[in-house]
Amino acid sequence: HDAAARADLLRRLHTLKGAAGSVGLDEVVARVHQLEDRVLALRADAVPASWGKVTTALQALRVLVTRARRAPAGGIADG
Repeated sequence: HDAAARADLLRRLHTLKGAAGSVGLDEVVARVHQLEDRVLALRADAVPASWGKVTTALQALRVLVTRARRAPAGGIADG
């Protein structure tokens, strides 16, 4: 179950990173890349499993994406 969930999450993150990059949201691309690295580390058992940290990072990413949706073209809105 965990392997399938990780693979699904990685696919979704990769799609989000590509979409953000295609519209110039570099901050979103960087954050998603960091999150991908965390999930890959969990998959490789390189770090102790910490889905709590991944969940926290996803919540922060959700806030960033919401801000990006409200921003003028090419930028991230503050707050």
